[in-house]
This record gives sequence, structure tokens and C-alpha cells, in this order.
Amino acid sequence: MDSSRFDELSNDVFELILGFLLDDGVAVGRLSLCSVGLHQRIKASNEIWKELYSYRWSRSCSLDRSELESKYREEYFRRHVLDQHVSNLLFGMTDDLQQILNLTDDEENNKVDGDPHIGQAWDHITWKTILMYRDEVTDVLRLHARENSPLSPGVHQRLLGFLACRCLQNIQFGECLSDWKRLTFNDTYHMGEFNIKLMERYAILICQIQQTPEEQMECPKHGVAEDVSNRLDTMAKECSERIEQRCTETGKTLTVVEKLLLVKDILVKEHQFKGNTENYYDYRNSLLRHVLDVKKGIPLTLCVLFACVCRRLKLHTFLVGLPGHVVLGFEDHTKKDENGLYVPDDPLYLDVFRTGQVLSVDDCQRICASYGVGWSDQFLRPLTASQVLDRTFNNLSNCHLQAMAEDAPSPFRSDLFFQQRALASIHRQPKSIAGALVERITQELPLTLSPELLKHYNLLSSSHLPVGNT
Repeated sequence: MDSSRFDELSNDVFELILGFLLDDGVAVGRLSLCSVGLHQRIKASNEIWKELYSYRWSRSCSLDRSELESKYREEYFRRHVLDQHVSNLLFGMTDDLQQILNLTDDEENNKVDGDPHIGQAWDHITWKTILMYRDEVTDVLRLHARENSPLSPGVHQRLLGFLACRCLQNIQFGECLSDWKRLTFNDTYHMGEFNIKLMERYAILICQIQQTPEEQMECPKHGVAEDVSNRLDTMAKECSERIEQRCTETGKTLTVVEKLLLVKDILVKEHQFKGNTENYYDYRNSLLRHVLDVKKGIPLTLCVLFACVCRRLKLHTFLVGLPGHVVLGFEDHTKKDENGLYVPDDPLYLDVFRTGQVLSVDDCQRICASYGVGWSDQFLRPLTASQVLDRTFNNLSNCHLQAMAEDAPSPFRSDLFFQQRALASIHRQPKSIAGALVERITQELPLTLSPELLKHYNLLSSSHLPVGNT
């Protein structure tokens, strides 16, 4: 065939061909060899390679913005080679682990029972190499975990899926620790707007560190952050439009209290956010993304959600930690004295867990009395983002421990408990110690043969599942 005919392809036909090859940049590279004109056409188009790159990998290009216009093709093939390298490493690890666990496709030997390696760290040199690449290899690991599911017929396939999933879990956990360090060591955060922003970042971090393996397959770590942030933006935009509409209808500017009460009505009455009284000790009540999904949560998470929406509306709010309860505080700065000067007003509080009831200080005192706790004005001090995170850790720990004490705890409970407990322990250390711990842990994360994950991949007999062992 005359290669020059490829040069005559119309743009419509050319784009149609590329559409069929969107998942295979290597094939696009081969296509470019069909003619000189086609080669120049494909190689010179950074947009083609940008689209191919974005389709294959969930992470945006790691290059500097100034380099993006000419480097997507090179970056595509660099990542392609890296994916192949990591895949080969993973295949080798699978062979070794299958031999160690003495697994075969025979019905009598296709599950582990009583092996001393289960629940222990597997010190394999290849894992250290994979760990070195960090989030650059999470997409290929996710791909192998999906393709080699718990329903795969062969032991080798399920073991490959298990290792890919476990490597992905570890890398994401390490990235979460690094994110915590960047947030916690950032001195620009302080009380007020930045404190609420830090609460939001911490809340997203908790969602990421409490993802089950199945959830990690569906949504990568950065996807969780984007999803939560976008949904909060959308709710805040709706509230902003409604505030403007109300101002237009009344012909006057709303006070802070009026704005907050309108926001409360939108979130409580229309979006129907409320306290989860039916299943209070479900650990997911502490996960902001889950609360956005089901419209139910515990007081702490609901207050964080409300505060995040209010921050986007430039409405100052703060969290108050009463004994056994958390409420949202705010102040009305619109009151004036006889001279027309603004005067400080006593703060008011919203009990967002109980349909957004407006509370006074006396109401807060009655809440304390209901828990048998004597009153202290210290209870009304605004919580810092660090204190909110610490309370979240306590809530998660209580929920996980309670669930693990049940006869049939839900899957991955002990793994999730370990991850939040590890970060909680670091968070409660002095900064100098915490920073050093994060650096060391992220460099030396052990690859533990999790019994829960092995069982999920149908590789562990039902009799071999030590509760709480990760």
C-alpha cells in the first residue's frame, strides 16, 4: 500500500482512528511509522499524547507546567516502560509467594491454613523497589488488582491480585502520612478560615486512610479529595445563590445570623443532613465523603461539613467540643450600640446533629448536665483542626474496637483500625518526633501478609483469620 495515502487522511478519519486507539499509545506510536507525514503529524501533536496520557493514568503529568507543551509523548513512554517494569517485578513476587505459601490449583492446596507467614511482614527485596516509585505506579497496581480479582479461577491470578492490592494499600498509606506531615507542619494555618480549611484537609485525609481495598479499586486517593471538594463547592454555590436571591426579595442585606440560618435550612431541610441515630457507631459516620453520600453522620463530622460550606461563603464559624457532643458556633457582628458602633455579641450555637437547633450558652450547659459533667467555660473554646482530628481518631478507634469484638466483624476492620491508630500515634507526638517517624515509616513500610486481604482473595481458609492481626 502506498504510504503517502496515510498523509491524505482527513481530520475526521484521523480522529476516528485515534479514538479506537485511545487506550494504546504504543499502537499510536506504531501508526506514526506508516508514513513520514503521519509520523510528523502524530509526533508534533502534544494534545494527542496529552489525551492518551490522561486516559491511561489517573495522575496528571509530573512535569513542570512549562515543559508540558512538548513532553507528553516522552512522559507517556517513560511511564509505559515503568509500568512494564513494575508488572514484571509483581509477577516475580507472585511466583515467590506462591512457593513460600505452598499454594497450587489443587482443591486441597489452594488456600493457606496455619502458615506462620500470615500476618507477618514479608521482607522481599522487590517490594522495596516498587515502594521507591510511590504514586507513579499506583495505576498499574490498581489495574492488576482489578484484572486479577477474588473471583479469578487460578491461585496465581488471585495471589497476583492480592499483592497488587496490598502494594497499593501500602503506597497510599505512606502518601497519606506524607500528606499529614505537609499539612501539620504548614505554619500558615491558624484560627479562622485557615483552621477550617485545615479541618477539611484533615477530613479528606481520614477518608483516604480509611478506604477499604474495594474502595481503592473504585477511586484513587486524589479522586477522593477532588470529589469531596467539588461537592462542598457545589453546595456552597447553591447557598450563595439562595442568599443573593433572598437579599433581592427582601431588598436588604442579610445579617450573619440570617445567612447562617438560611444555610442551615438548605442543608438540613432540603439536603436532609441529620444525625445517624440508628447506626451511631458505624465508623463511616466519621468519613466526610460517606456523610456526603448518605446525608447522615455524627456531630463532629456534620459540624465539619457545615463549617466547610460556611467557609466558602466567608461566614466565620467554629467548632465547640462539649463533653460527649460537638456543636457549631458563630457570632453576630452586626449589633450596634447607641453611638452606632459595633459591639461584641454572645456567640450562638447550632446543634447540627439535631436538625440544626439554635442553642444558647444555657442550652450547652444543659447538654453537659445530661452527661453528668460539671460546667466549665473552657468547653466553649473553639476547637483547633488538630483537636478535631484527635477526636476523629478517638471515634474511629472506638467504632473499630467495638466492631472487632463482634462474632463476625465486617471485612478489613482490623486493617483500617491499624492504619488510623498508626497515624493517631504519630499525630500525638511532638513535631520533631512525628516528622522523623513519618520519614522513617514511609521509607521502610513493611509488606504485611494481611489475613483479611488474603481471605478477601479466597486464599485463606475460614479457620485462619486472627481477629485484630494486621
